[in-house]
Amino acid sequence: MKSFYILFAFFAVCAAQTVAPATSTSEAYYTSDENVDIEALVSNHDAMKQYVDCFTGKVECGPEAGAAKGEFPDALSDACAKCTQVQKHTSKVFFAEFKKSFPADYEAMKKAFDAENKLFPAFDAAIANA
Repeated sequence: MKSFYILFAFFAVCAAQTVAPATSTSEAYYTSDENVDIEALVSNHDAMKQYVDCFTGKVECGPEAGAAKGEFPDALSDACAKCTQVQKHTSKVFFAEFKKSFPADYEAMKKAFDAENKLFPAFDAAIANA
């Protein structure tokens, strides 16, 4: 279960750092374990629900998820400009599953972070090809 919290250290926007990040390490978001298995997380409904509930404010976040949630507004506002390729991939996979499996929670989260839907289109485009 700890590996799931480590994954969410980026979370779905701060999960890992690549060997050749798009930005310098000092500019990148918080990075953690590069070997986190995002596919394992999204295939575990209970683990996903913990992260969904953290991002939607239904439960208190653990330290790693809280750090990711704390950095998410910045990643959203700059369209993931400081994200590494691994972070973009992690975000793409996580948010796709979030939207698919928890659509009402996904829409609530979007409204909480971007009420006018001005930021998500650019963020989604930035992670689309990761």
